Amino acid sequence: MSTLQATTLLVKCPHCGNKFTPEDAIGHDIRLQLEKEFEGKLEANAKTVAEMIRKQENEKYRSQVQLLENDRKLKLARLKELESIALAAQQKEMEIRSREENLDLEMKRKLLEREKLIREQAEKTALEKAEMSIREREQLIQREREMLSLQLKKKVQEEADRVREEERMRNAE
Repeated sequence: MSTLQATTLLVKCPHCGNKFTPEDAIGHDIRLQLEKEFEGKLEANAKTVAEMIRKQENEKYRSQVQLLENDRKLKLARLKELESIALAAQQKEMEIRSREENLDLEMKRKLLEREKLIREQAEKTALEKAEMSIREREQLIQREREMLSLQLKKKVQEEADRVREEERMRNAE
């Protein structure tokens, strides 16, 4: 291997007269070719990354839409549950009122109209604003229950007072 010596051969450019080695010229061409290949790969990688990001964003959007849809379904189910609870509570209250002997029929009619109005309003707003509707419905039902409870207690107290008064009058006779 010592017999082979590297010879430096210089080539002169016929156009500009610049001197260079053939290795430099080949190295320059190879470097240009490699740079071009690298740029192509870089561009392809950039497109791939952009596509992956777009897919991830689309997937993220789909998952958010799915979460919102699931949330809407849960709220709708909760609304139906609350309406059935409210209906059951109203039915129990109606049974109590029906057991009382001397309740006024006009009072029953007004209460049924109010309940129908409340139910219609709740159904209408539930489709438009599910979350707000749930809160309003709960508050409305609670107020109605309190009002009905107070009215029922008042009627029961009045009826009890009337019965006591009649009993007292009978006893006095």
